[in-house]
Amino acid sequence: MKRRAPGYALAKGFAEEPGFGKIIEHEAKFSNWPYSRLWGLGSAPLSFLIGQVIYHFDLMRHLVVDVAEAQAKLSHVDETRFAFSVILGFEGGATAVMNANSRERWGTEI
Repeated sequence: MKRRAPGYALAKGFAEEPGFGKIIEHEAKFSNWPYSRLWGLGSAPLSFLIGQVIYHFDLMRHLVVDVAEAQAKLSHVDETRFAFSVILGFEGGATAVMNANSRERWGTEI
C-alpha cells in the first residue's frame, strides 16, 4: 500500500542511485488514535498490527531489505491505548527502530 505512494517511490529511487550509499539505519514512528479490537481478533494490539502497522513494516522491507531479526515490547495505557517499541535487524546488517502507538494524534498524547 505505501510502496506505491509517490513520496516513498521517490525515496526508493534516490536510495538506488549510484553514490547514494548503503542504508544502515531506518527510523519510523506511526501514531494513531485509540484502537479497538477488530475482525474477531483476540486483542486491540493485534488488530492494530494487522490493520495499520503492517504497512510500515512492509515499507521498511521495501526501502532497506528483508528483516533477519526482530525484537518488540508492548506497553499499555489501557485496552485501546498502547505502544510497541520495535528493533529490527536486516539482512546485510542494517538496523531499524520503530515506535507504533495508539495513544497520539498528530503528535499530541491522548
